[in-house]
Amino acid sequence: MHAPIALGVLYAVNDGAAAAGINNGNTFSLSKVMHAFVDSYNASGGIGGRHIQPVYAELHSYNSNYEAQIAAACAAFTQDHHVAAVLSNTQYFSEQLLACLAKAGVPLISGDFAGPDRQDAQRYPLFITPTTLVGEDREAAVVGHLAGSGWLQPRNRIGVVVENCPVDQRIYRSGLLPALRRAHLTLASTFSTQCFQSIQDFGTQTSQMSSAVLQFRQARVDRVMFVSQGAEANLVLAFSEVANQQQWHPGYALSSLAVPEALALNAPAAQLANARGLGWLPALDTQDLRQAPATSTGRACLARLQRQGIRPTSGTDLATVSQSCDAFALFDAILHSTGGDAAGSAVLRAVARIGDRFVAATTVGGHERLWGGHLGPASGRLFAWVANKGFRYTSRTFPL
Repeated sequence: MHAPIALGVLYAVNDGAAAAGINNGNTFSLSKVMHAFVDSYNASGGIGGRHIQPVYAELHSYNSNYEAQIAAACAAFTQDHHVAAVLSNTQYFSEQLLACLAKAGVPLISGDFAGPDRQDAQRYPLFITPTTLVGEDREAAVVGHLAGSGWLQPRNRIGVVVENCPVDQRIYRSGLLPALRRAHLTLASTFSTQCFQSIQDFGTQTSQMSSAVLQFRQARVDRVMFVSQGAEANLVLAFSEVANQQQWHPGYALSSLAVPEALALNAPAAQLANARGLGWLPALDTQDLRQAPATSTGRACLARLQRQGIRPTSGTDLATVSQSCDAFALFDAILHSTGGDAAGSAVLRAVARIGDRFVAATTVGGHERLWGGHLGPASGRLFAWVANKGFRYTSRTFPL
């Protein structure tokens, strides 16, 4: 057995959801899941054969400054404890965290659906996640597949809500705009919202939606899209509630980042009736869990957690488990490939070797591929709101 390994374990505590009146459908906390995975791996010989010495850090959604929490967590990881790597599940994208860990040469293995754009993927190659697409690729895939299905057509007038964070503005300019042009689609209006970095920012975003809805109605928008690395669901919820109050019912073009499972519990059903999307995260995309069968990795992780007394019952429970599972399972595969070496260069070589052989717990069929060196989902399906049933997959699996 190799020497013990100090690992940062970063996760969200969603204490802001209740304060905002949002029901995410979880029956247990992410904290419980992340601790259970550490305990389970240690009970079965460690991760990659190395006993985990965990350094836990929490990102509280009710906190007034997420980036201050990120700074404190990174200081604990890189200055106080000198961890070999960080495993995370926060549903929040922070370029500050990437820069801080990169400066210390610490790999970040993430189970988040919030991932990098092309610039950040190149600048911070030690940020590794199997669960999401690079931002530009995501926008191109959403537009391409919804246009290919006939739901987005040149006669439609598209309105785009863009979160005003640097990464989202880059994705809008270099990802969504070119995709719209390639599909010969009409961009009728855009609206920028507050960059989401605190619970107060969500309140600001919500208050801004009245102006967004008014602007889009005046521009005769009939299809609405959203660009946000970590808060697409927040933007859809806030926008749809205002639109519903005004009895305006546009179509919504979504991705897995909109967390359809949670939208179904919170957004007005009359607004979701014309929602369509491209998904690659079954536990979040469809409320029919028969469409989200566990992969081999998912089954192994469920067995681990059952031994720890955790049994998922909802789609968001399954997503919480599978996203955390992928961070641990991928790093376990990496360490087995490197013989326990967690140095950044060794980790990157291992990712290149593992490539599409890694079976994810989160993604459609567990299929993975290397996107320009960045690991991510290889397959997707279209989803839609189905009357009296909620969100369902409506297509077969296809390559992304």
